[in-house]
Amino acid sequence: MNQPSPEPHRPDRSEQKDGDLSGLLAPGDSPLLMSQHLLHAAYLEWARGGLGGENRLLEGRREFTFEDLKVFGVIEQGVRRDVLASIRNSGIGLDERTLQFRCLHRLVAVGDYGRERHVYVEILSDRQKSVLAHQGTAQVFSEGPVALHVYSPDETSPGSVVHRQLVSRQAFAEGLVSMLRDQEAGKSVHLGQSWGWRWGLEVVPSISKELRSVKSTDGSGQSGMMIGCRLIPKSSSSLKLLIKKDSGACAVLLEHNERRQEPKVTIFSSGVRQEPGR
Repeated sequence: MNQPSPEPHRPDRSEQKDGDLSGLLAPGDSPLLMSQHLLHAAYLEWARGGLGGENRLLEGRREFTFEDLKVFGVIEQGVRRDVLASIRNSGIGLDERTLQFRCLHRLVAVGDYGRERHVYVEILSDRQKSVLAHQGTAQVFSEGPVALHVYSPDETSPGSVVHRQLVSRQAFAEGLVSMLRDQEAGKSVHLGQSWGWRWGLEVVPSISKELRSVKSTDGSGQSGMMIGCRLIPKSSSSLKLLIKKDSGACAVLLEHNERRQEPKVTIFSSGVRQEPGR
């Protein structure tokens, strides 16, 4: 399979399927609706950014070609498989039959480098809580919304897709609080059940490899694992991880990127600052 085209330099209406997008486009006074609106705005901003200038956005079935519709179908089927597999791997006990899988917005971004097909996906539990499930990790968020932005950036290889996690400030803070509670209780780390731990630890190569090599005995996800790590709260939406390994020590700063509505992860190792591309 061809690799996706290089990522465009992204700056730092709508096809409805089975969800009502009115709350995203015209948020009310509710903080929850405003947070959903911010996620959707970040989705649109990313889609508009292009390699050769601003993309033109096409929305609605009448604007789509037959090939666009085929690619949307491939993207949405792939996301559904990934979500269900991630929930099973995590072992968090969600009933797949009660999940709401909603593709709230499809669009095509047309620029100098071809057509990108974008889909905004929301997953809700039976209690209307927001679920982020992707690549083996699944977590339910009660305090704020999360979503997946999935798109095909290479017109010549529509099966190659990019996944972006859209995370509200409230959900991100909830993830940090969960990590602190784990530390306080002396719990082992479950990469498959905590996005906070995954964001913070997956960027450290030795730890990421170690975590991925540990499997549960019952097939329900990765087993728990103790990590030599101390957490230091920096603010309501940032946390520093001080990590000690046999090969040395490093620090990871977890922050929330308000503009992009996604985690920002910075590694400090031997005085060197690295910001992984996400």
